[in-house]
Amino acid sequence: RRGLQFGIHMSPFRIDADSELARKHPDWMLRTPDGSGLIEEKGREPKYVLDASNPAALAWLRGLFGAMARDWNVDYFKLDFLSLGAREGLRHTRATTGVQALAAAAKAIREAVPARVPILGCNLPSLNGYEYFDAVRVGPDVNKVGRPRRGLNGEFASMVWGPALGPMQSPGPDSQSLTGQARAVARQFYTHGRLFVNDAD
Repeated sequence: RRGLQFGIHMSPFRIDADSELARKHPDWMLRTPDGSGLIEEKGREPKYVLDASNPAALAWLRGLFGAMARDWNVDYFKLDFLSLGAREGLRHTRATTGVQALAAAAKAIREAVPARVPILGCNLPSLNGYEYFDAVRVGPDVNKVGRPRRGLNGEFASMVWGPALGPMQSPGPDSQSLTGQARAVARQFYTHGRLFVNDAD
């Protein structure tokens, strides 16, 4: 009634190690050569990666997104950490590569979600599966960058300018500066409006 729309931000491939999904379907998880499958992320609990080469896992993704779009009336999806879907490892279908699995998952999600509902892809490796996204992140995160810093006039700065010239350390605070964002967007100017909408965060 108030003109608000419902958007959801989620990571379809990051599965909590203690989740019901991981407990019920361990065969849906990508496995490392040692058989564990757990990945460590700095400052976060260990996670599993959903293996989209498994037909059952792919059907679950399709059903999940279809239900959210239909039953929850989601107006916008932001899918994050997509590079995990392309991670290499021991897959259910051994001949499937990481990039093939990610593309298959993106296709399944796009087919399940009505065309009127935009999907933003974040951390999409090498434009893999870009044709299934309406928009793609082309810049680094902007949150938390300036928390310990102050602006030129002493004001709190949630973003900082960063160096105008020369190389930038990435990852690092310089890569998340305003100039880092500008460089990232300029680097992919040719994709905007042609392949997808560029999202600089």
